Amino acid sequence: MDEKLVCGVLIHGCGFIGMLYTLENYRGRGYAQLVMSTLMDAMLAQGLAPISGVQVKNFASSVFHEKLGMELSHCADIISYQPTQF
Repeated sequence: MDEKLVCGVLIHGCGFIGMLYTLENYRGRGYAQLVMSTLMDAMLAQGLAPISGVQVKNFASSVFHEKLGMELSHCADIISYQPTQF
């Protein structure tokens, strides 16, 4: 084992799961499922509801989340503020 980080996911400040990524050479080996399952179990143990977002057109991601036991509950558009200067 070369102890290389090959897969990771971010939890946004509000507890929203996002930005799951696996290095291309390591895809299809179950790392994403392991990372997500571990994270979801940890969140549930803390009384948090695992929530994730998937782009409507990303069928593979939708299927992946369904295999984890998640189901589509809402469709939403994201609105953000992008100031030109801080």
